[in-house]
Amino acid sequence: MYADAAVNESDHSGPTIVGNVRTGTTIGAYEPMWAIGNLDGHYGLGNDQPGVGIGKYSAEHMLIQSGSIKFRDAGYTKMEMNGDGDIKMYADDGNAVMAQWENTNLTLGGATGATTDCVVVSTAGVKVYGSTSTNFVNIDSAVVTIQSSADDSVAISASGITLREAAANVITIASKVITIGTNANTKIVLDGDSGDCDIGSKITLAGG
Repeated sequence: MYADAAVNESDHSGPTIVGNVRTGTTIGAYEPMWAIGNLDGHYGLGNDQPGVGIGKYSAEHMLIQSGSIKFRDAGYTKMEMNGDGDIKMYADDGNAVMAQWENTNLTLGGATGATTDCVVVSTAGVKVYGSTSTNFVNIDSAVVTIQSSADDSVAISASGITLREAAANVITIASKVITIGTNANTKIVLDGDSGDCDIGSKITLAGG
């Protein structure tokens, strides 16, 4: 326990209570196993950093400060919870956020707001992104959308199925009717109930 400076490190300012463990046989060979108070010089922190550190800084440890709880490994933050209720998980480098839970949004593969190579779960549904923000699978309460680009996609809903290519609805299935094409003079319309098949505006094959 020290109020002003540690015995083995004069630049460690207090007030602080420290529980040390031996790291060698020399008189000064020890390091904190836990510390409470001003963590100046401990757990990689600088001046006037109040908090609680549990575990050796050189290995796995927990750091509690105002607004955050961090789980770290030798100085690299692996998981963090902050005062806003956010939970972040980091890559081994301690920098890249690989998962974040913020309010009602959970992002796996990146931080909140990520739109590439990640999964986003929210009150709006589930969205799985590919290598670009326009390449995804989206599942919400009304529609399942599989999209490879802004112009090419498949949408499945209670009202039917729509296949888009080059920004046009090239195939639609709704109310037992299949429509292929968009040009009124050339599109094919097949009615599943009547069996009728219309080819463009000139040919009709009657069912039955």
